[in-house]
Amino acid sequence: MESITGIEAAIVELAGGGRFTPEVAPGRTVLLYVLRGSATVNSRGVGSRTLVEFDPEGTGIDVHATEDTTLLYCTGQPYHEPLAWQGPYVMNTQTEIMEAMRDYRMGKMGMLFDE
Repeated sequence: MESITGIEAAIVELAGGGRFTPEVAPGRTVLLYVLRGSATVNSRGVGSRTLVEFDPEGTGIDVHATEDTTLLYCTGQPYHEPLAWQGPYVMNTQTEIMEAMRDYRMGKMGMLFDE
């Protein structure tokens, strides 16, 4: 399936001893998040609930699962914009975060009704 945003994301499940060596186009930002298990990533030990971010200038990626492991693998074009975040909100400035929180409290982001 082709992404309309250019962002690619996948859950990767590796059995202990398994390898994952994705091909990444130059200039893309890549991150791996270890959801469970542990692995070595480019010879560095990484445990459960750990985020690994890669340089967008063509770093090779070699993941070797040291036990049964589940990863979140994401890649996309870098935005080169400032980031501000608080809780689930991610914007460009702290002012935008405060505006989004206000809009949420006022119901401007929609409402969910239980049936």
